[in-house]
Order: sequence, then C-alpha cells, then structure tokens
Amino acid sequence: MPLVVPELEGITVGGGFQGLAGESTCFRNGLFDESVLWFDLLLPSGEVVRCGEVDGQMQNEELFFASRGSFGSLGILLLMALKLEEAKSHVHLRYTPVLCVDT
Repeated sequence: MPLVVPELEGITVGGGFQGLAGESTCFRNGLFDESVLWFDLLLPSGEVVRCGEVDGQMQNEELFFASRGSFGSLGILLLMALKLEEAKSHVHLRYTPVLCVDT
C-alpha cells in the first residue's frame, strides 16, 4: 500500500503529488509527494520526460522537485512510481460516504 493513503475518494495519485496532499499518515511518512520515486511528465511542448531517480541516477532533478505542489502548471503526469509498504493483515479500510451534514 502507499506510504501515504489519500483519504478522500476523489484524490488521485497525480493530485496527491501536484497538490501536496497531507493525510493522517503524514506524521509517520511525510507528505504524499515524498513517497514518489519518479514520474513521466507531458510538457506543454509535447515532449515526455522522466523525472526522479531511475537506476540510481537522478533525471531532470529540477523539474522533479519543481513539480511537487505545482498543481499541474508544469505539465500533465502520465505515469508514476511510488514507495510502497506491505499491508499488514490487521489493516482494514471502511469508506462511509456522507452526502450532507445536518447542523
């Protein structure tokens, strides 16, 4: 499972990275963007570049760090590799939608 699990149904992996998602597991593993190893980014020019650490070498380092929290202003994320941790047998997820809140 991801080191930081988005808690809202609509948060995507790309949104978590480019929007700096902070979730309840961040106290242990940092923000969502800190678990990203590398990603492929479609630039406005149409070029696709890989950013991050691949085979022990950093590629497009400035773009890798600038894309964190960029809200998609630098390009469109196409593919991403994340650090994962083993899901233990005691992990349980329950999703309860709330359509309205009465006050």
